[in-house]
Amino acid sequence: QKLSGEYFRYKGIPFPVGIYSPESISITENAEVQDDDIFIVTYPKSGTNWMIEILSLIVKDGDPSWIRSVPIWKRAPWCETIMGAFSLSDQSSPRLMSSHLPIQLFTKAFFNSKAKDPSGDVCRGVPDCEREQAGLRDPPMYECRALGL
Repeated sequence: QKLSGEYFRYKGIPFPVGIYSPESISITENAEVQDDDIFIVTYPKSGTNWMIEILSLIVKDGDPSWIRSVPIWKRAPWCETIMGAFSLSDQSSPRLMSSHLPIQLFTKAFFNSKAKDPSGDVCRGVPDCEREQAGLRDPPMYECRALGL
């Protein structure tokens, strides 16, 4: 199910080739979740990196040395990307993980675990995010209207 050579579809949602793969998304969908996992699940362009920075400090009791020495993509990997999906098992507890996946593709085990998603506290409206996305050169990678938002 290829789009214009640069995208593929996974369950009807387009993803860019090279960053994501059907296998990496499937791994994320079926991943095991630990009760102390912390997920940062946000709409694109809604403060995800700020949330990662804040949670990184909280997890390390305010010590900024981790933030200064470890790149953001290693501290809170995007679990649906090729690099992120294959590195989840290498992370130590508590694991920080980021995602822009719509709810129907998100890790199923999350909903039956004690893992946390503090990004629900990032109060930025979907319409505001959509307006910002409309100004970008490339179209949004996926539609995040799973809940009719």
